[in-house]
Amino acid sequence: MFRVLPLLLLCIVAPVSLRAQENLVEQQIERIRHIVLSRKDSPAAIAQLVQLARELPASAAAKLYAEIADDYLRTGQYDQAGELLRQLVEQYPNQPTTIAALTTLAQLYASSEVVCSQAINPRQNPPGDDLATYALHLVAGTPREQLAAAPALGFQCAVAARRSGRLSAAQSFLTPLKHNPRTQPWHERARAETWLTTPRELPPPVTTRGCLPITVRPVLDGQLQDATWQSTTAHTLPSGLVSYYAHDEEFFYWALRVPHQPGLEYSPDERPRQYDTELAPYDHVQLQLVLDRDSATSFCLAVNYRGQTHHSCWKSPHWNPQWFVASAQDDAHWSVEAAIPWTALGGAPPLPSDAWVLALQHRLPNHKIPPPAYELLL
Repeated sequence: MFRVLPLLLLCIVAPVSLRAQENLVEQQIERIRHIVLSRKDSPAAIAQLVQLARELPASAAAKLYAEIADDYLRTGQYDQAGELLRQLVEQYPNQPTTIAALTTLAQLYASSEVVCSQAINPRQNPPGDDLATYALHLVAGTPREQLAAAPALGFQCAVAARRSGRLSAAQSFLTPLKHNPRTQPWHERARAETWLTTPRELPPPVTTRGCLPITVRPVLDGQLQDATWQSTTAHTLPSGLVSYYAHDEEFFYWALRVPHQPGLEYSPDERPRQYDTELAPYDHVQLQLVLDRDSATSFCLAVNYRGQTHHSCWKSPHWNPQWFVASAQDDAHWSVEAAIPWTALGGAPPLPSDAWVLALQHRLPNHKIPPPAYELLL
């Protein structure tokens, strides 16, 4: 019996020692993260991270890089996020997080929304001074089999190629996706891209919405009495929400008519409106506009029945466009009319042949929010 006892003790002590090691790594990760983020936008922060992360196992270091890069994205520090993701890809090419990091890099540098909301300047000079071309350059060494196993990255490469004028390259990235239904949702989106670049004789593979060109501006009073909203195709959700879209040379117009929901209060608020009101406690509607159709980055505009607003660009809430909102309500409905200047959405009105991806959600407090449908705004 005494000869067996040391073995039993070993079986008990070893797992405790392993847990202690894991706890030590977690403590190191938290310490390094605190040091790096406390230095904010200091150029030395990432260099210090590279030095400190050498103490960690490769898997833990790669994960830490990805988490801090996400922190940078959420605060709009796009240059720092890009540099850190490049470091991750170069130093840890065989880690599971690498493909996700490449995808985020391609999204960052090929995103028209990010470029419009804040200038990003890679510290390495991009070929041709073109960020979408630079996105392709970053992914250029990725083996085709890895791309085939990562449809989100392949689709993002197609967006980058299209935005940089390489239309045949864009199709080469889309072809394996549109012929493989198992890559959903990218299969459906690749088919939609093909439909947009061919004569429109066949029905679209996804739902399309119209954005009416107008010559007479609607009066923004929240009443929706203008001729604009009578002739525009309505976009209706199961909750009864009706949404309308129109545009002229200066503005993108958005209107809503929303039925009151049982059990919710719709009391007025006469205080001055501010940027980025917390809308979760209220009946509100969120509209995502994806100008480059990458289904990753977007401009997000949200408004509630009081006309209070919230905005974000991709993961960062620090995009604060100046737009004009009027709201009204009666005993059964609330309504909104809004005008968003093109200067906030890329600088110039889209061409008649352009298309955006649209995602509309009716959000209610304490209700599960279903994912929005993938739709094209023509």
